[in-house]
Amino acid sequence: RRGCGRGDAPQTAGLALLDRIAGYLTAEPVRVSAFLRLPLIALIGSEAPGRIEWALSQGANAHLLKPISSTGAYGALLIAAIGYQQMRAHADDVRALEQRLRQRPLVVKAVLRLMHAGSADEAAALKRLRSIAMEWGMTIEDAADAICCGDKRMRTGG
Repeated sequence: RRGCGRGDAPQTAGLALLDRIAGYLTAEPVRVSAFLRLPLIALIGSEAPGRIEWALSQGANAHLLKPISSTGAYGALLIAAIGYQQMRAHADDVRALEQRLRQRPLVVKAVLRLMHAGSADEAAALKRLRSIAMEWGMTIEDAADAICCGDKRMRTGG
């Protein structure tokens, strides 16, 4: 915003508040957290099971009762921030593991190449692939990709 004494610097938010009334504005349920990359705190009028269920269905990391007062606000902010960080870290871990899983056929191909090149069995070729990955300072999947792409280190014995 302009005119706030901060020049033209972009304003960023550290969290989002979602009021229960937003749940009544759409005919189809919308998971608000799917559009946000922020911790989400739901504002609810009561701790009735239906209200809490609604907050959870929206992906809220915490909730505050309306009217908002200082009681519980710090705790809700802390729980939302930590919960959001843990959720993002978990999602990042899952994405990384899914990527590694997609690369497994490449690992098999590299093991087969190493078996063929060295007349080794599967266990010896896999051990060699692990050794190469450690030596080159990369994951097994990245080493397999390099081997399958004919990395020059393989031709020079490094």
